[in-house]
Order: sequence, then C-alpha cells, then structure tokens
Amino acid sequence: MPFKSQDTQRWLNDILHNINLAVHFASGFDLKTFQEDSRTVYAVTRCLEIISEASRRLPDELKARHPDIEWKQMAGAGNVYRHDYENVAARYVVADTEEGPIAVPIDLQEALQQHPAAQTVFERLSYSKKKRFVSWIEHADGEAARSLQVKKIIDLLHQIHQQYPQ
Repeated sequence: MPFKSQDTQRWLNDILHNINLAVHFASGFDLKTFQEDSRTVYAVTRCLEIISEASRRLPDELKARHPDIEWKQMAGAGNVYRHDYENVAARYVVADTEEGPIAVPIDLQEALQQHPAAQTVFERLSYSKKKRFVSWIEHADGEAARSLQVKKIIDLLHQIHQQYPQ
C-alpha cells in the first residue's frame, strides 16, 4: 500500500518532536541522576520507542535519499527498548545529552565558514552527530580522502538545510 505524503510528514514530525522531547527531558542529568529518576527514564524511553516506530513507517525511498541516517538501527532500537529495558534509556540517551567540546578539524571549520547555511545546520546537530561527522574526517586515509569527507559533510548539511530551512 503506498503511503500518502501527509503520513510521511506526520511520521517525520513525530520523530523530530520526540527527539526534542527526549533531549529536553534528559537535559541537566548525569548518568547516575538520570538512572535514579524513574519518571524521566520512562519519558525518554517512550520518546525513543515512538522514534523507532515512526522510523519503521517511513517509505524506503525517503530512507534511500538519506543513507547517512542509521535507519535500521533506529527501527531496531525499539526491540531493545521493549525486550532489554533495564537502564536502556540511560545507556542510549545520556551520552548524547552530556555535550562537551568537540575538536572540529580545521579543514571542516574552514569549509563551514565558507558555507554559512551548512554551518548553521552543523551547530544545531546533536553532540553524537557532530562527533560522527568529525570521526569521518579523522578516520579518512590521506588528504584526498579527508577532502572528500569534508565535501560530503558540507553536501549533507546543505541537503538538511534545504529540507528544514529553519
């Protein structure tokens, strides 16, 4: 059965809304206090379940256009939340809300300065996504590979900006 575009938009909105809720609920906690606050753990876990379920409903064509997003892991995480529920939210969420400084490589910094829209998107990314992009560059084998990764990151950030220009 084909999906309607309004269904897809609703599922994407559900994902974005629940990401924002989970980060809001978990902000200000370290791992220990987060684990001790059962209400927050339940709230965040529920957000993660909704994100997982909504991601399963998205059309394959949309997922194919965004290969940088770990769709299978996102969808499969719902099984973990339901079946391996002890301290799940604490293990999966706190690491992304304990933001610290990220050493952005100079070549990426320079590229971001040349592309203000991409820089704005990068600044809004979650801590873990920023770290993932930085790791692409750090693990590149040689200057040509680094340059290719920087270009790929800038292109992805521009795509995000075009879809969500806020």
